[in-house]
Amino acid sequence: MTGSKFGRSLGLLGVVLCVFALPTRAQAPPNSVPVKTYTGYYNDTAVYFTAFEANDINFATVNGVVYAPRLSQFNSASLPRMIFFLNGGGRQTVALETQPGQPNYNPLWRVLTATWRSADPMPLITNFQAALDQNAQGHLSIDDTGIIFNGPVIRINRPLDLSTIGDLAPTISPNEFLGINPSIRTAYFKAEPGYYAGQTVTFLALEHAPGVIQFAPGAIPVPTITVNALGANGFANFYAVDGQALPVIDSIPSRQYVVAPGTPTYPPGTVYGVDINGQPTYPPTSTGSTYASYSPLWLVSRVTFNTPATAGVPRPLLTSVQQIQQAAAAGQVTISAGGPGDTFNCPVPYYYSTGATTPAGGTPVYTPPGSTGGTTGGTTGGTPGGGGVYVPPAY
Repeated sequence: MTGSKFGRSLGLLGVVLCVFALPTRAQAPPNSVPVKTYTGYYNDTAVYFTAFEANDINFATVNGVVYAPRLSQFNSASLPRMIFFLNGGGRQTVALETQPGQPNYNPLWRVLTATWRSADPMPLITNFQAALDQNAQGHLSIDDTGIIFNGPVIRINRPLDLSTIGDLAPTISPNEFLGINPSIRTAYFKAEPGYYAGQTVTFLALEHAPGVIQFAPGAIPVPTITVNALGANGFANFYAVDGQALPVIDSIPSRQYVVAPGTPTYPPGTVYGVDINGQPTYPPTSTGSTYASYSPLWLVSRVTFNTPATAGVPRPLLTSVQQIQQAAAAGQVTISAGGPGDTFNCPVPYYYSTGATTPAGGTPVYTPPGSTGGTTGGTTGGTPGGGGVYVPPAY
């Protein structure tokens, strides 16, 4: 077996599940993507979570995550909730309704904001139910922002004093997690290769639904990310080509950048993006936008060749959805659509430009949520969906 695990048949079963010793600290392991970690609270314990995409452009901009409006097409009523405290202070960070291993866990979250209203000092809230109780007593106001946020929890069972890094989340395969350096709050994940539009991309293979859990040895499936649970419209398309090392995806995120006033004529400071060729992209209502198609959750379909491989005659390399569709139209391949459970959480952290050996814009280290103001444990200011939400303390 070589290349991406998704170059194999979707019907492959009987993979040996193994758990091996993981480094607790790592300095950029080979073939890894560094990802910033953040602390959250679940049932009076601490967890590490990460941050990748959001469906709200203001939240994405303030918190340094990818703007992915397609997340809005998921069934938000089925999602667990994460509370961001707007004026908590001290060691107050987000409170999570669930965590990996619980039946309602989902890496996608509905973002709630909470503001302390009582004249009494706010206690440290480390339990979601405790926040609801404070709300019922009139001490804490809680609002649903309508924001959907991809924030996978990667480690659980940390003590509240944060003296240990806890355990790897059971929903993350130890084959994909390469280590963590708590001193710089950075985790390392395996860089999985693939193709988009004829160019090389890198993706992360995080939570898997039951239909593709065989590709995540050592992890438990997450049924809440299936098509049946979330609805079909929010998924992007991922193609596993039989006999081909690398899969093909149909979209990538746009890198954000601030448009200077008058170039083009949009409001100063507005954040849009650039496409794979470095050309500006515009809001999802604009013609030619690339924003609308990308989603971190993917439906995996299988591409099979209709004739047996011939010794010494290489099959065509399929590196784009267009090539796959052309091959299907010519009768060379068959595309078998994925079933409702053939889904997984697959953020695309960066892509490579043609002929380049490093990612466009340099190899990034994800640093969300980031701050545009305020102090650690404070508020960034603004209103939900309108310029910022509370930034969790960096610990």
